[in-house]
Amino acid sequence: AANQTQNICTWFERRHHADSKSGAEIAPFFFVKLLISLCRTLLFHPLSKGRKLVALSRFLRWQVASRLLPPDGEFALPWVGLPKLLVKRGFHASTACLYLGLPEFESMTFLLHLLRPGDLFADAGANAGTYTVLASAVCGAHSLAFEPVAEAAALLKANVALNGIGHL
Repeated sequence: AANQTQNICTWFERRHHADSKSGAEIAPFFFVKLLISLCRTLLFHPLSKGRKLVALSRFLRWQVASRLLPPDGEFALPWVGLPKLLVKRGFHASTACLYLGLPEFESMTFLLHLLRPGDLFADAGANAGTYTVLASAVCGAHSLAFEPVAEAAALLKANVALNGIGHL
């Protein structure tokens, strides 16, 4: 879901800055294909079973609400028990957590079942820190999180601070 959401948002950004006529003709088909793929992901995700309308409504509410936030606005989402996750417009990996809970269901549930308190978890390319928060705040593991992109690293640090994860 994160990749489909990112592609749709990227399409919107390109659509607003489209210079060539050929790009404008192809873009609507591309957008519709991505939107169908995203809807399939939302509707058939394992955590959407029996809650399909909830997943769709979360997606639609975020799409509207994120446009009402200031450009640098963040929203603290209660996530997987006690931890919270900051979501911010443009950070598709963390916003997918808003619609789906665990967007990368197999990987994230494997992590939740595998890690124990005191284990060491390395999160290379941590982005906003969804896996870091799962590993440290939920499982109690020690995490090493690396994020080279400054804006993503700032959101990662904010998520670490929000959850009081001091054993990184």
